[in-house]
Amino acid sequence: MFDTHQSVIDYLEAVLPELSDYASEYGEPGYSLDETAATPLAVFGYYWCKCGDPKYGEPNRDGSASLHGIDAHYPQTFARLEEQGVVFEWYDEWIIDHENGGKAYRTTGDSYFWKPSLLVTDNGDYLTPDDDLDSWLDYMMNEPTRCIPGHIYNGADLEAAGFVKYNGRFENGWHPGQDADPTAITAEIHEAHGPDVDIVFILDETSQFYVEFSAYHRARKEDDED
Repeated sequence: MFDTHQSVIDYLEAVLPELSDYASEYGEPGYSLDETAATPLAVFGYYWCKCGDPKYGEPNRDGSASLHGIDAHYPQTFARLEEQGVVFEWYDEWIIDHENGGKAYRTTGDSYFWKPSLLVTDNGDYLTPDDDLDSWLDYMMNEPTRCIPGHIYNGADLEAAGFVKYNGRFENGWHPGQDADPTAITAEIHEAHGPDVDIVFILDETSQFYVEFSAYHRARKEDDED
């Protein structure tokens, strides 16, 4: 039925309440498109329909239809699109890095253990796994309110770049004793190793009730600026 990506997009633009964007590749870990399908494509939109037609969805007390998916109007077509490799995602849960290949990344978690893979800097630029370690360090270093997600660059990567781990892992959370503070840890490192060290934090683990993170430091190079 749909032999090209553009034909898919043209159809969905006509029937969806809002088609936000689309991508032919995920950057988000754990997500992928079926490249063997006819039209592998991730489509980001709004899929609820509020038409009120009682033919669709469970009826309300006044006889109107409750909120229902737009696919209820076109069940066979949407089933065909999914068979052809189209994946439907909610537009407000994702962002697409159009500057670097158009990969899609989640902006909201899909579990308690989720860690972001795309970060937006203060200047509105994107940091993703496609950026090298130096790019992440430029933004994260010496900023105790920022940290590198550990699935992107981990302690071994930092140690290879000359950093040394400080005092194991730290925890912050709801349980007694989980009160580690990156700002206080930064002060501790400076007290122990002097003011001329660079410090960066790694987010090691997330969960429902706590996070674990690590701190790393290295001697500041003479040409480095604060």
